[in-house]
Amino acid sequence: MASPHGSFRFARSSLNDPPDETPRGDPAALTPDHLARLLDLSRALSGAFGLADVAIVAAERGRVLTGASATQIVEVREADRLAVIAEDTGRAPPSAPRSGTFVRAGGPEHDVARSGEPAWLRSRAEASERCPNLALEALTGGPDGAAWAVLPLVADDEVNGVLTLVFDEVQGFDGPTRAFLCEVAAACGSALARGSLFTRERSRANASEEARAAGEVRERLTARQIADRTRLYERERFARARAEAETIVAVRAANELERDATAARDPALRATSAHPLDAFVVQYEETGVDGPVAGLLGVFSSEATARDALRELDRSRSLAFHASITAWTLDVPGPRTRVEIDLS
Repeated sequence: MASPHGSFRFARSSLNDPPDETPRGDPAALTPDHLARLLDLSRALSGAFGLADVAIVAAERGRVLTGASATQIVEVREADRLAVIAEDTGRAPPSAPRSGTFVRAGGPEHDVARSGEPAWLRSRAEASERCPNLALEALTGGPDGAAWAVLPLVADDEVNGVLTLVFDEVQGFDGPTRAFLCEVAAACGSALARGSLFTRERSRANASEEARAAGEVRERLTARQIADRTRLYERERFARARAEAETIVAVRAANELERDATAARDPALRATSAHPLDAFVVQYEETGVDGPVAGLLGVFSSEATARDALRELDRSRSLAFHASITAWTLDVPGPRTRVEIDLS
């Protein structure tokens, strides 16, 4: 976006303007035909939204409604560079040129973008006089151009671009014609500003949507990593606590087995034992990654020591949720009793 500045005015050519004629013409001189064409242009521009679409419509309708042989629309970019955003020659559908196409320095478009005033080049001779450092073939329209109207595209008192109309015959550009062409540029300038705003807001919305989607992906990934780490941490903590509990249980079981073995060898001690050859098997179920996992805690000589072992396991805040104590008599093929214990 560039603000109009400077006081550049094209010098008068040998084709002198009438003394009462202003560079922009008199809007009051517009004919009913001019007004009908402007209404047609406004309707066409209102159906386009994005900057590229508006520029293509402006180029095509501007050419048709003004009788020009070619049109070019440029946008003011950073460092006062003029980027071509739409062209129409009537020989092919209007289109946006490839990205990176800029108007070369020295052309009338740069002077119009700086001054904010239209330039009327009524013949090739006048164009050579006013642009002495630029070959006529380098002007918009190339060697086919015979006259040019170079008009600023203004919105909110800022020059946003330039509309160039190329004619294949010498033009007089009288007052009503100038007024009409300036009104065409005004309508195109307002529509292009609207399209530029729409395109920026849509790009911002798309960027916000992409950022939101990327944030959701990161959030899901973080949540999954936290869940994985929490599960691994809980399993590692449980494994360490279970190892400690099983160590204590194993020491107790070893002591009891040693005492039972001593009792088995001593008839007097064996007679005092109610169930000298009983064994109590403790099993448990814990929450695993893929579902419940069964495990064996140990074999004990009494139900009391088996329950003590389960208390040690439960005290370790393990992932175990169910346990059982099965009593076996060594000379009996089946289990004598089974006690189910809920640890959840």
